[in-house]
This record gives sequence, C-alpha cells and structure tokens, in this order.
Amino acid sequence: MDYDLPTLAEWFHGHYQPYIALGIRMGELAMQLLEAKRHELVIFTETGTRPTYSCMTDGLQLITGSTTGNGKLKVLEKGTLAATFLKDDRQLMIKAKDFKFDLDYIAKAEPEELFSWTWK
Repeated sequence: MDYDLPTLAEWFHGHYQPYIALGIRMGELAMQLLEAKRHELVIFTETGTRPTYSCMTDGLQLITGSTTGNGKLKVLEKGTLAATFLKDDRQLMIKAKDFKFDLDYIAKAEPEELFSWTWK
C-alpha cells in the first residue's frame, strides 16, 4: 500500500493538522541529523498528553517508528513543542519556533524556520 504522509496521518490520527505535520517534520529532521532509520531513535517528547500539542507526538510516531507501544517514545508532561532524540551515544534536542499555523507553510518551510536544535 502506498500512501502520502497527509493521508497516512489522517488515517492514523483521525485528521491531518499542523501539529501532526510539525511532528513529522521534526522527526524527519532528527532522523537526518542523527543518521537514523525508522525504529532506531529513542524519543522523549515534551508535549504532554493533552491535545493539541500532543498531536505532534503522533507525527513523531508516524515518521520515526518510535512509539509508546515499542517503548522508544516517552511522553513528558511539560506542555512544550520540543523533543529529545537519542541514538547510540548522541542526544539531540529540537524545539519548535513560533510558526505560522498553516499546513502549507509547515510542509515547505526550511527546518531552520521551524526549529532550533542543540546537541547534548
């Protein structure tokens, strides 16, 4: 089965919206910077479990394959659009910047426009 990410996100989450798109973009960036494949990252997301920020977590799960079910994604109740990604002995913290709440913008913006990141 071939699905584009918006369709898959809608199927997985129930609808496609900016926080899910943000999670997908954040996960893609983490995988690129850490040179990781699906299921290789351990993620500590700071979104908490209450929507709408928690919707970002579904985007992270969808793109990285790190899920609460496989134990590679932990949700911290901080209420921020940030996550720490671990691979081997490397740690990367990515935080969302203020962004336009617009799906087209999130899909097309350069990573530097959406996020700041630091190595730990």
